[in-house]
Amino acid sequence: MEFTQQLTQIICYIQFLNNMRIVLYTSEKTDVINLYNISCLMRFYPDFQYKIIRVKSKPQQRRSSIRNILSRIKNGPNYFLIDHNVIMASIKEITPLINFDNFESIIVNEVNDSKSEKIISEFNPDIILQCGAGILKKNIFLIPKLGTINIHHGFAPEIRGIQSTFWAMYYGLYDQIGVSCHFIDEKLDTGIIISQHNYSLKSKDTFIDVQQELIKIGADLLINAISKIQKKNFSKTEDVKSYYFSNVDFKKYKKFKKMSYRAVEPSSNLKFKKLPKTSLIF
Repeated sequence: MEFTQQLTQIICYIQFLNNMRIVLYTSEKTDVINLYNISCLMRFYPDFQYKIIRVKSKPQQRRSSIRNILSRIKNGPNYFLIDHNVIMASIKEITPLINFDNFESIIVNEVNDSKSEKIISEFNPDIILQCGAGILKKNIFLIPKLGTINIHHGFAPEIRGIQSTFWAMYYGLYDQIGVSCHFIDEKLDTGIIISQHNYSLKSKDTFIDVQQELIKIGADLLINAISKIQKKNFSKTEDVKSYYFSNVDFKKYKKFKKMSYRAVEPSSNLKFKKLPKTSLIF
């Protein structure tokens, strides 16, 4: 009897996976990292049903371009952009990236708009993968049956925001370098952790080395998360110190590079808040 129940559960699980419906909520000009995640997911799970929704890109402001040119004249080369381009080129070499021109996709004007909500609701997805669309609101992230998930290249919620790897290394938060797959909630990078990898910094690691590795690990976490989150599980919650960071300061990155990609300022200079961290246990 017990064997029969286990076999039934396995069959139901296989049927469930075969019928998985996933919305890929991205941008009209999807960046390399999100394309890499999507490519790995679609190749590993080719039989899933996918709906691709792309948020229309805003035209770049001319004033911003002029500001960047003036900054280069004043401060010299943008070493962060140079290193970033090296990382992106290396990711493109790992696996051929999905070309959205070969797939049916829908362009919407704004993230969280009524058109997105209608399309997603009618598709009745199990999961939404947030892969570059922007910050999601409840009218979107609460639609899918299992939840909306995100890959954050930082050890969430300890390190939140943008370019988490750089900031963790810049301030010497070496035990908080990592990548997280988490559910999306109302705040930024604070949702329940599905799976997470804590990176062990090696003596000769550069920022390029670390970020390349975390991008690859992030795609693996995403693939594994898909097979995990529909199972029964428990969760644990603990309070942690959480730091929030925004865009890279190019002058700080220049100092960081001169320091051989090691801490420039102590983390004691940073403000933090206590946040609850909830992780699933499988």
